[in-house]
Amino acid sequence: MIDSHAHLYFDRFDEDREEVFARARAAGVDAFVVIGIDRASSEAAGALARERPDVRATAGIHPCDVKKAEPGDQERIEALLRSGAYCGVGETGLDYYWDASDADDQKEMLHWHLDLALELDLPAVLHCRDAWPDLL
Repeated sequence: MIDSHAHLYFDRFDEDREEVFARARAAGVDAFVVIGIDRASSEAAGALARERPDVRATAGIHPCDVKKAEPGDQERIEALLRSGAYCGVGETGLDYYWDASDADDQKEMLHWHLDLALELDLPAVLHCRDAWPDLL
């Protein structure tokens, strides 16, 4: 079994991350895909994947984090993805529930992610909340 959407780089796992992995293994999980949601977490996901053979990483900017993205974040995420060390693009998508980022900005970022996924032949990790018509 593969946990296809984990955020095990969060600092709340710092004290017991190994125990979390052990409990997951005991429950039958053999591998993990750790999902990046911004520049820092995408880098952290990659670092965790380099440390553990049972972890793969993705890189992207979550729709709720589009507004917080800084200059250079997209370029850095693209460089991470082009390194060949990442297994997917995102987490990306649309989230109109939290109203954390402008819908048009989210759509622009989504298209950027999807274009990159197509170019690199990688799957995209999609997030959608209260935005299905636009995402589809």
